[in-house]
Amino acid sequence: MAEGPKTEYKIILIGDPNVGKTSYFLRVRDGNFVETEELRSTILSGVEYLKYEMTIDDCKILVHLHDTGGGERFRTLTSNFYRHANAAILMFSVEDRFTFENLQEWYENASEALPDIDNFVWGVLGNKIDLPLEVDEESVDIKCENIGTKLKFYTSAKTGEMVKESLEEVIREVHKQSMARRATGHGMDTFRPSGVKITSTPGSSTNKSKCC
Repeated sequence: MAEGPKTEYKIILIGDPNVGKTSYFLRVRDGNFVETEELRSTILSGVEYLKYEMTIDDCKILVHLHDTGGGERFRTLTSNFYRHANAAILMFSVEDRFTFENLQEWYENASEALPDIDNFVWGVLGNKIDLPLEVDEESVDIKCENIGTKLKFYTSAKTGEMVKESLEEVIREVHKQSMARRATGHGMDTFRPSGVKITSTPGSSTNKSKCC
């Protein structure tokens, strides 16, 4: 029997080099940690994405998680990277305060490239909690308040702690907001890898099922 339709979303990882975005990405994809030397020959040549599936309230969700890899060397990523994105995870390293302070620049660059910032989900993620902390929680709370998000996470791509949990929490928030827009008649935006953004409207054939 053929599988039913899936609601699709696009989530992007952004932040300074060496904060662990690719290690986080590979931990989600493969379930293991890749040492730094191995990473240099893995996916650091450009933007890569993986597909992550989960179910929320009987709705099948397919997420396209995009990692900048070596793309961040351009500092200001192209608008194509942000196109059709539903959420961004702003990542810093808890043992490097400089990467935390740079989150504002990443946030502003992304905000300028996003076509619909009002319907966008932000998450702030401190990675490398297996190392000594140089960023205090109060500073992170202030940053989240300034960005306007309650999604705050601390993870270790090395040990796997809170990696999938953080991603799934962002997915739940994206889905929650999309369903809320649909319920109020504003439609629900879903990502398609072909680059086509599908918006369902009340009464349309794409709006007949409960969630997809």
